[in-house]
Amino acid sequence: MSKTMHDQPAAAEVTRLVDGYLNAWNEVDHTERIQIIEQCWEVDGALVDPPMDGQGHAGIDALVRALHEHYPRHRFVRCGEVESHHDAFRFRWRLVGPDGTDALTGVDYGLVGDGGRIARVTGFFDASQDADGTGAGR
Repeated sequence: MSKTMHDQPAAAEVTRLVDGYLNAWNEVDHTERIQIIEQCWEVDGALVDPPMDGQGHAGIDALVRALHEHYPRHRFVRCGEVESHHDAFRFRWRLVGPDGTDALTGVDYGLVGDGGRIARVTGFFDASQDADGTGAGR
């Protein structure tokens, strides 16, 4: 059975989820970050990025912790508007260092689950970059 327009998340709600998702990446306090993840992600949500992936709230949090270790004091910034239709969305992002330079840039594609939270995000780094941001390519 197909979903009707009334069953689809509103664009503003999808943007709120994406902004919460990015806030979770930027949050250094573990307790605060877990609360944000729980608000934005389905319990069995999956995050798949080029160098690693995580399943569920604990797995997603582990990815964030790993990023903080590799890129201390960096922040994710959304570039432009979130595009969405049906249960799918995409947005561009930058990972900005403390000096204001971009360590990584890319695009994430996601799905909103039946519970109204993020069910899956698949991330892509821009072609000139790899997992460590050196530009060594893939």
